[in-house]
Amino acid sequence: MCFPERATSPGAKYPDFRRVTIRHRSALPVRVLPGRRPLALLACLMLAACEATAPVPVVEQAVPERPAVTGEDAIHGSVDLADLRVSESCEREGDRLCAVEALARFVESASFRKLPAAPAAGQADGNGSRSARLDRLDRQSLNDRLWRLTGDFLPAEVAFLAQHHELSALWRLREAMSGSRAHPEQAERLRAWMVREAGHPFVSLPPGSLADALKPMREPGRVALFVPLSGALAAAGRAVRDGFIAAYLDDTGPLKPPVRIYDTAAAPIGAIYERSLSDGVDLIVGPLSKGKLEALRGLNPRVAVLGLNYIEASGGGESGQDRPPESGIQAPPYSEPPFLQLGLAVEDEAATITEHLLARKLKRLLAIRGTEDWAVRGVRAFADTWPFDVELQAFTDVRTVTESVGAAMGVAASEERRESLERLLNRKVEFQPRARSDLDGVVAFVDHLEATALAPALKYHLAGRVPPIYASSQSVRNASSLAELSGFHVTEMPFNLYAEPLWSAVKTSFGGGGNVAALRSLGMDAFRIVSLWGWVAHGEPVYGATGRLRLERDGQVRRRLAWATVSGGRVRPLAAGAAP
Repeated sequence: MCFPERATSPGAKYPDFRRVTIRHRSALPVRVLPGRRPLALLACLMLAACEATAPVPVVEQAVPERPAVTGEDAIHGSVDLADLRVSESCEREGDRLCAVEALARFVESASFRKLPAAPAAGQADGNGSRSARLDRLDRQSLNDRLWRLTGDFLPAEVAFLAQHHELSALWRLREAMSGSRAHPEQAERLRAWMVREAGHPFVSLPPGSLADALKPMREPGRVALFVPLSGALAAAGRAVRDGFIAAYLDDTGPLKPPVRIYDTAAAPIGAIYERSLSDGVDLIVGPLSKGKLEALRGLNPRVAVLGLNYIEASGGGESGQDRPPESGIQAPPYSEPPFLQLGLAVEDEAATITEHLLARKLKRLLAIRGTEDWAVRGVRAFADTWPFDVELQAFTDVRTVTESVGAAMGVAASEERRESLERLLNRKVEFQPRARSDLDGVVAFVDHLEATALAPALKYHLAGRVPPIYASSQSVRNASSLAELSGFHVTEMPFNLYAEPLWSAVKTSFGGGGNVAALRSLGMDAFRIVSLWGWVAHGEPVYGATGRLRLERDGQVRRRLAWATVSGGRVRPLAAGAAP
């Protein structure tokens, strides 16, 4: 028999198409059965033709070499995009850890080293690109993207991964940088990491924000703290001030900005702003009230502002509205003054819940809200971003919680079916109303009193088979007892869950809890952003007392809160590596 073969080198993944081997085997004796002579004759003729044209036992025929491939074509021919496509797919599906792992594999591959170091002139930065086209790839952009992806995790997750994940060196770097309190500490931690991990791709080509962290920090400007110290909001203003000053005193770095405090209740905001300019301030922190913050923005301030509330999205390029969040807003302080906003909005808790439930792959939900304005805003923010069907239910009084839950669970519809059946049969029917049983979870924006009524109502209508309940922090705020809420999963500020040295000192010195503690935490985080201004401006996360803080493109610093579970009458932080 005669047949062609493609020769391959030992261990080669694909055939070598430049060599063609033709092998020839002698024909074996053929036994011809009666009645098959015509077929035998045809077979012999075919065999004779094959032997006449086939060369002797083994002949290797050379194929002309292809021209040498160089430049961009060489990259196209050598890069395997499988890991890049996996990373992008995982990111689209919300599997953040898969996205990091796949991209890290590519960054450590030989194919990665064949890419150009930086984007070509005129090429768009691939930092936030979802495209795997080779002509848009470079080592700098991919390193930036990998580093950005690691910033999507909460502090407890990062701490767990730094101890137990195969990419522990990368997670230790994220933990060290995002947990730093000021620029000098960041630079020191980064240099120490680079010495320990000398072979890591980030050492030879660090992401942009890490490269800036290594640069010497210039002398910080003067900071003005705008808070109410008299009038109706004096208690809130003093809480913010105490947190801000506590963080200031805790910073032992060599470069700390001079701070001056202004009472926003003592004069119109325009007068206070002009006085601060005459005092030579470079950055304003505050005001606290939404109205005064809007008034300050109307003055088109000539210095940077970190407002302590949320108003509508900041406008103009100065706030970074037209730039991707991973690129931040500007170079480090305080050029082209931006107008940033940091607050304690319930919308941040709604976003935390949405993100978590999507990662848990839940779909069928019941969302319940109470009577307060924050609850209305919270459930609206959740419903607006939830991509699947959600049953919405509100109650106007805590005494109607059981009836409201029954309506949402379909009990009322079940009762209507019973009444229809009785009318049809003209007789009474023994009947047990049945609630729906297809829910994956319950989302609750309720205060503590409403939560204590909600828990037994759910147990009653669901015969004890209650799906997981995910609630905002208000359900455990100012609670005298949490016995009724056992099993609730709640978003909570890290300040209320963990024992960081500064946070413990503030709790010991000032005591208190609830809203006052939240405002002190806001003050501490405001100073943290001031001391890490350039880092935050790059869109990098900061692990603060109120949550993981990250600047978005509209100039708002948004929070992602921690997760806790009510157990044994206490709010306990979620164990590392676990998920409610």
